[in-house]
Amino acid sequence: YLDLTHLHKDIKNNLWIGSKKAIQVWSPEKKVLINQFQLDIEDLSGFTNFENFIYAAVKINGLWGILEFRYVDEKVYFRDFYKRSDLENILKITYFNNNVFLLSSNGLISGNPFQNHISTWSNPADLKNETTLDIHQDKERLFILSSTSIYRLSAEPELLNELKSNRNLIELAVEEFLRFASPVQGLFRTNSETCPVLDTTIPARTKLQAMFASANRDPAIWEDPDSIRFDRDPKLARQHLAFGWGVHYCIGAPLARLEA
Repeated sequence: YLDLTHLHKDIKNNLWIGSKKAIQVWSPEKKVLINQFQLDIEDLSGFTNFENFIYAAVKINGLWGILEFRYVDEKVYFRDFYKRSDLENILKITYFNNNVFLLSSNGLISGNPFQNHISTWSNPADLKNETTLDIHQDKERLFILSSTSIYRLSAEPELLNELKSNRNLIELAVEEFLRFASPVQGLFRTNSETCPVLDTTIPARTKLQAMFASANRDPAIWEDPDSIRFDRDPKLARQHLAFGWGVHYCIGAPLARLEA
């Protein structure tokens, strides 16, 4: 689809392609379409894996909620749409510690879809009086960027203690969190002409996803790229691509840094 908005790899390494028209599931290994779901989707803001299930945050018939899909052997089945009438939007969906997290118009809400209906989900952190700007899950950690604080639910609370003990590190910490957990992981682009990239030639009019998250973990640029470090060179700290680059650089970056 030309209006595709999200690309997601599931637990079986299959690709989920989401658009405002439908959802497709492809097998890159077999190069076949596994299934296609036309579900009157009006908007879609992402996917997440949850055990043998996949959840998508979508808007259907004017209501936001989550679509539930399940693998049975190698087949994918649509199970249900769990909606919530008080949500104006869902901006992002992710998984952490046996819960699905939604960044929504009601702030951050989470719950276990096996145990509770989405209508009962609530804010899991002490952020009820703050605006949550972004969330990001990485392996065994969840990062929450709020309007006044950076919360990291982790087995390594020493990073937060380090910031508390030395507030001069906060500016560098904001840049490091932007690098490590970029608000936008990538964007789709269509190249207007043939482009050589390393040992590959990309034909004109190819639909591509530029992965900012990958560039921000490039070991050729960043020492120990998969770790959060507040001791990086300040001159290098802002060289991440969380806000894009060149003519596509986000004009709201200074405001975002100020709010953080």
